[in-house]
Amino acid sequence: MAIGWFPVDLISFLLEKLRSARFIVAWYADASCRRYPGAVVGNKTYAHLREQRVRAALADLMCFSKNCIFLTLTRRYAKNYAGRVESWQWFQTNIGKYLRILKRYGLKSYICVFESHFEGGCHAHVVIKLDYPVEAYFDLLEQKWRLSMPDLEERMRREWLKLGGGGGLVEHEGDWMPEAADDHGFEAKPVTSEWVGNYLSKELGKGSQIENSLRRADRDWAHEGDEDGDGEPGKKKQKRKDVQKLQAHYYSSKLKIRLLRVSKDLQALDVPESVESDEAGEEASVT
Repeated sequence: MAIGWFPVDLISFLLEKLRSARFIVAWYADASCRRYPGAVVGNKTYAHLREQRVRAALADLMCFSKNCIFLTLTRRYAKNYAGRVESWQWFQTNIGKYLRILKRYGLKSYICVFESHFEGGCHAHVVIKLDYPVEAYFDLLEQKWRLSMPDLEERMRREWLKLGGGGGLVEHEGDWMPEAADDHGFEAKPVTSEWVGNYLSKELGKGSQIENSLRRADRDWAHEGDEDGDGEPGKKKQKRKDVQKLQAHYYSSKLKIRLLRVSKDLQALDVPESVESDEAGEEASVT
């Protein structure tokens, strides 16, 4: 990939990881059989199996959508390899601390997913369910829903900044002030419709596989971007999405960081991986 900040071994590392999948031999009732790869994070088998689990967990959360808030959490980082590694490690260390802090404000359940910025650093999307309804209003000017609970939103924002998120906070005359006034690193939205469920089930389910992204990785990146391509309006070349997905899988695998985590009251979403088998593979019967 001709992207300057990509680690040189990114593509080969991810391809090797996908090749580690154990192959399953499935026998059907008509005596036919099919050989397909077992579940490995990043392949289509894993994505398909996890989507089923994601939908089950979201069904539980969305029953209480009036109690839910969608958070986007970011943090500044150096735009080099060391800075990207530090960004992922920082989120791994601190996201649990932040979610424990939110229990003071009524947090009952959560689904948290780590994603990559285009430049490779980490950020998090979190759906949290509170033990009380969330107040919201529709902003006619910007045509989107907003929280009408400024005190709660500001407290959650400040807790994130005090932990080191966004641009961080510095102590000034006994109070904590944003280190960078224009870099808060925090956004909160009410969950007012099924869009959050649809977004998460796609991103954590079938949309999480990177097989197609790897196939597109040999394109001419200098001339192919997210613009409409091949003369067909709406046909995107998905450069930005591919870059984000590949980097997320690379850094999470290299640093042994889970991209997805949920509260203990929700069904576990991780799928057991099936790797390093003999050539014959594992046999399964399909009726």
